[in-house]
This record gives sequence, structure tokens and C-alpha cells, in this order.
Amino acid sequence: GGSVISGTGVHNFYNLIIAGSNITAAATSSIAVSGNLTTSNPGVFTHLPGGTLTMSGTAKTISGTGITLDNLTVTGTVSSSSSLLITGNISVTGSFTSSNPGSILMNGITKTIGGGGTILFSSLQISGTVIASSGFSISQSLDISGTFSATAGTATFTGSSTLNGSANLFNVTINGTSLILSTSSVLGIANIFTITAGSLNV
Repeated sequence: GGSVISGTGVHNFYNLIIAGSNITAAATSSIAVSGNLTTSNPGVFTHLPGGTLTMSGTAKTISGTGITLDNLTVTGTVSSSSSLLITGNISVTGSFTSSNPGSILMNGITKTIGGGGTILFSSLQISGTVIASSGFSISQSLDISGTFSATAGTATFTGSSTLNGSANLFNVTINGTSLILSTSSVLGIANIFTITAGSLNV
């Protein structure tokens, strides 16, 4: 059961609130939200692979549980303290902040993080294959069980951050308390490594 958002056009919403279980958006559907995206119990929302959700508002939020998105595009200023499963790409030309206790899990194959905007993660988990072409920040943990590399941009580690797994990054900056590499973790740096504040603990 459950309802389906379908069609090949763009579905434009201000605030989109998912209050029913098993709500899906078709792979052919594009969703544009200029307000907030929210799920409320028992709401579960899944955008099937191929679809794109665009968030364009200023000082808007993604909140709730059970949110699976394919391609997430942020042209506005968006924050979230919820955990999100991203099966496609993340493209930010505005600003996107994922804060504790939320985490971002990317499990897609040959997916990207890009757009050139401001991207702040608390916890980023990569179980798929992801390439970053834009800079981003990590304030808590970068957990790699798949493959993660960067072709451009700076990965900035703030606060007390941990790397679990292997990451091949472009530029790396530590600007916090410390970056801790857990046992058997590997940090590859193709270009410039900078410590502005804090330490690298291997």
C-alpha cells in the first residue's frame, strides 16, 4: 500500500509534510520544495532512483525519520538534524548543513558530491562509491565502508573528528580539536594538507 507521487513534470510544494507510511515518489518525478520537508510518525518517504528533490528556500529544514532520497539538490539554505539515506547525488549551490545527531548515508554506485556551495556534515557514511568535486566539512565522523575520493575542493575537519576506513581526498584542512584515524584507516591527500588548528592523531 501507500501513496505515490508520479508524473514526469515538476511537483512544486512550499512545505511538504509526509504523515502516511510508505509514501513514494516515482523515479520520473522531480520535486521542488521552497519551504520545509518533514515526516511525522508514521510517515516514511522514499524517492525512487532517478528522481530529484530540490530545496530552494532560505533557512529551511529537513526533519523527521524514514527519509530516503535519490538526488538531493540544494539551491537555498537548508539544515537537517535527521538521518538521511541518499541513493544518488548531492549537489549544493547554496548551503546545506547536516548536524548532530543526524547523519548522511550514501550507498549509491558512481555517485557525486558537488555543486560548489557550502556543505557541512556532522557524520558522513559512505557504503557505495562516491566522488566529491566540491569542498565539504566534517564535524564528527567520516565512515567509509565503500569507496570515497575527491577530485577537487577541500575536506575540512572541525571539532573532534574521526576517520574510519580509507578516503582519497584532494585538499585536507584540520581546523578544530583533532582528526583521529582509527585502526587500519588510510587518509590519502592528492594536493595540500593544512593544520589551521588542532592535530592529526594516527
